[in-house]
Amino acid sequence: MTAATDVLGRRVAAGLIDIALLFVVFLVLGLTIGDSETTDSSFKVELNGLSFVLWIALALGYYFGTEAAGGQTLGKRLLGIEVVRAGGGPAGAGPIAVRTVLRIVDALPFLYLLGFAFVLVTGGRRQRLGDLAARTLVVRSGPAPV
Repeated sequence: MTAATDVLGRRVAAGLIDIALLFVVFLVLGLTIGDSETTDSSFKVELNGLSFVLWIALALGYYFGTEAAGGQTLGKRLLGIEVVRAGGGPAGAGPIAVRTVLRIVDALPFLYLLGFAFVLVTGGRRQRLGDLAARTLVVRSGPAPV
């Protein structure tokens, strides 16, 4: 395993940051166009039908747009990692589109469990299914964050 691809901890933390950001988007949509309910001791937000489809589209758009533009989501940028072609260089829109579509599979059954399993079994490359299909790697992008 090279130091450049030895990013498992950073990759998990970056993923959690991105999931937290998308959770905020979910809450905003739930409060504005979804179903929400508040009682004295609980709070419930739901997205159904078109509002859920909108959230999925926004989530996939976030991943595709940020990674196609610079190889990094907000979480990846904060943790100093990026998506590149397996042979080196920027991944480009095509491979990023493949990675993005396969996030749907990698996210199964919940919270990227299948994707995490692939990251663990692909040795030093640490690739999820989307990376394998797109021939991409997640590597350190520069100096370690402080």
